[in-house]
Amino acid sequence: PKCEGTPPQPRGNHTTSLVEAKFLLVMGGRDTAQYFDDIHVFDTEALAWTQIRSHPNPTAPTRICSHVAEGIQSVPSYMLFCFGGQTANEKDRTAWSFRNRVDVLDCRTMTWMSSHGVVFGDPPHPREDTAWAFDQKGAKLIMFGGWANDWMSDMHTLDVSGIVGPPYALQELVPSEGPITGKSNIII
Repeated sequence: PKCEGTPPQPRGNHTTSLVEAKFLLVMGGRDTAQYFDDIHVFDTEALAWTQIRSHPNPTAPTRICSHVAEGIQSVPSYMLFCFGGQTANEKDRTAWSFRNRVDVLDCRTMTWMSSHGVVFGDPPHPREDTAWAFDQKGAKLIMFGGWANDWMSDMHTLDVSGIVGPPYALQELVPSEGPITGKSNIII
């Protein structure tokens, strides 16, 4: 089948994250000439590419590659967490540095929340090529290792429960009206 829309430019060292079980978000990366700050969305049902440009804050938080990103279901919408990697300015690809920021994209509004005021505590040392996984039960991102001019073997956790909420949500109470006392039967 043929895909609609314009796919991202060829690149490596980017991330692709699954959101809402049908959207792939391709973020950042680099080629031989530049670092990218774009985000592309592939709708796996419609087989269509779109680049996020119709929202007030559509780009990645910076030109970034070799980072990690994870789409996490939250209440009321998915959040995309991004950490680490390399960043560089648009003009000079050799002037790059490692990052240790966590940035969070609200996938409903497509706006970024900066780690300042969202993430608390001492961040890990700046790095790229780290790995992380989401522990749904504990609502924590668990990160291990990475590279910053030497291999790292440290482990860190980031409690995201304050951002994504609990791993459940009340959708309905039956009966939906009337007093509920200690002996009332309800269905949640």
